[in-house]
Amino acid sequence: ALQAQLKAKESQMTGQIESGIATKRTGEAVQAGERLMDAIDLAEEELQKYDAYEKALIEVQEKLSEDEKRHQRDIIASGKTPESLVAKPQPNLILLGRTPVQHVVHTLLGIKPNELDEALMVQPFGYASRLFRFLLLIINDPSQQHMHAEVAIKCAITLLRIHFKQIVATQSLNQTLLEFRRVMRKRLYKYQNLIGTNMAALKYIKSQVLASSAPNL
Repeated sequence: ALQAQLKAKESQMTGQIESGIATKRTGEAVQAGERLMDAIDLAEEELQKYDAYEKALIEVQEKLSEDEKRHQRDIIASGKTPESLVAKPQPNLILLGRTPVQHVVHTLLGIKPNELDEALMVQPFGYASRLFRFLLLIINDPSQQHMHAEVAIKCAITLLRIHFKQIVATQSLNQTLLEFRRVMRKRLYKYQNLIGTNMAALKYIKSQVLASSAPNL
């Protein structure tokens, strides 16, 4: 259903690409695009490293005897941390303490707003599709600031306009786009409630101010 909706809009979107996105690519924008590709590579490498660590940890835990499992539980119950059964990956110094997703956010925020569209234009489709998944993680993470989600949504819309035909033809991205739509609707509903609550509070404060400033009869 989603693919049919996207195809129905294809001609309209294609006609808007040239007018809606700058085609001039400055040297700084190209460099920003390259930094973004490096950030995607590094973030994926770190995620894969920790995924491998967690899988290895699960495999080792499954092979423990009942006595060993009981010993692990006793250590945890005493408030101590049991010794890791698998060597934990060393933090990557390049990330400066950031998580892989935070590193992608940091890179996006480091691109000048007037160069962001151009930096996204230089992304090959392979990198664009990989970036889509990080953008989904950003807007789906409640710990991310509203500004971060706003940048992620802007990037997603821009990438959709740039690579529209390829995205429509890529079945593996359909689920990602469906999840985007679900999360964005959820966020929109949340913001609508927040705005409604704030408006009600402002009206109440206004009524209280008017009541207190009115002359006593």
